[in-house]
Amino acid sequence: MEKNYIKFSNISYKILKEIIDIKQVRSREIFNEWFDFKFEINKYDEKFLIKLIKITVILLIQF
Repeated sequence: MEKNYIKFSNISYKILKEIIDIKQVRSREIFNEWFDFKFEINKYDEKFLIKLIKITVILLIQF
């Protein structure tokens, strides 16, 4: 059996729907667990994130 490969950057929504079952999320409650997660940022993480932001500030400005 031959496998077909499709580059994600080249795929259309129509083709994607043919490959997988996509359903619209009508209730956002399913995301509550993800977005309500309480995460403590320690000093190491804080320093890392500040350094990362400083390094990528030029890219962030574009958004």
